[in-house]
Amino acid sequence: MEQRSQLTVLVVEDDADLSTLMLECVQGMGFRTILASTRREAHSLIGEADILLTDLMMPNGENDVLLDEWVQRKGLDSSIVVSGYLNNKLKGSLYVKGVTYVYDKPIKLHVLLALLRRVERFARQAFINQYLTTEVKRLRALVEAK
Repeated sequence: MEQRSQLTVLVVEDDADLSTLMLECVQGMGFRTILASTRREAHSLIGEADILLTDLMMPNGENDVLLDEWVQRKGLDSSIVVSGYLNNKLKGSLYVKGVTYVYDKPIKLHVLLALLRRVERFARQAFINQYLTTEVKRLRALVEAK
């Protein structure tokens, strides 16, 4: 049985069958999950997630804006993009944006799960760093108040 993770994965996928499969796999690894089937839904859920697992191509176009917002709000090392329409130029541009991993469809579950575990380590470290930074600021404020 997988160790339970306290991290939440935002799965953004418009294909119902694939999103069900991805959710089951991610939940089976012990992650909490949130599903968004549109870019608009995903934007409203960014604050609730620690890791982004998204299809690049959605019915209303690429998820560029979502990826930009994710990296701006969450930082690097916490996103996986999957797509059946990748070429080297597009992959390169996604990495430049700050996407952690770019993965070609069709999805091989064992590879996707391994990528999620890697991103989980990055996301945990980011969470710890954020917590420590907040605690240092709080303690400084207490010291300065005295």
